[in-house]
Amino acid sequence: MQRVTTSVWAVTCAVAFAIVGCKGDTGATGPAGAPGTNGTNGNANVVTGTFTLQDSAYVGGFWTENIGSGSILGLEAKIATVPVPAVTDSIADSGAVLVYIGNPVQFNGDSTQWVPLPYSYVPLSTGYLVRFDDAFETGVIRIAYMFQPTDAATSPPSVVSSTVPTQVFKYVAIAGTTSAALSAAHVNLANYNQLIAALKSRGYRVR
Repeated sequence: MQRVTTSVWAVTCAVAFAIVGCKGDTGATGPAGAPGTNGTNGNANVVTGTFTLQDSAYVGGFWTENIGSGSILGLEAKIATVPVPAVTDSIADSGAVLVYIGNPVQFNGDSTQWVPLPYSYVPLSTGYLVRFDDAFETGVIRIAYMFQPTDAATSPPSVVSSTVPTQVFKYVAIAGTTSAALSAAHVNLANYNQLIAALKSRGYRVR
């Protein structure tokens, strides 16, 4: 009985030695990899975008605004409603949505300058202005095209029967905290270039 027990023990040791002996030595630690590049700054509080509107995007309606002393001005207008998910409930409630219209810098040039809405210009006819205006609420931006009288003796043509020129627009949707910081720094939000420079200086990726 003792011989059997000794033999079993000897076989067990041999197997264990074989298993241990098959394991190689631990290799040396490899060199450290090159450091990764820094990630880009997020745009959680600022979102920009562009959209182009043709005449077919507009429908007839009325554009109203408070002109003070309890009075409301209502003008016949053609209005386009553009879905913009960046205008969240929070931004609509406490942030800012700035809209600019693209105008060529020169008649024969491709460069565009961004002019804040409302934007008006004098047409070839007299007695009224052609005006673009904007408004926003959660999820949408509205663009209005209208003729604003400047001479009580002259009535502008019907805007509903007119053709709205194709225009490109740019929006900047800003969260309330960032909007407040820009205002505190006296940044002119109507000046697109100044606004973008101020946002970039604060680490935002904007264009």
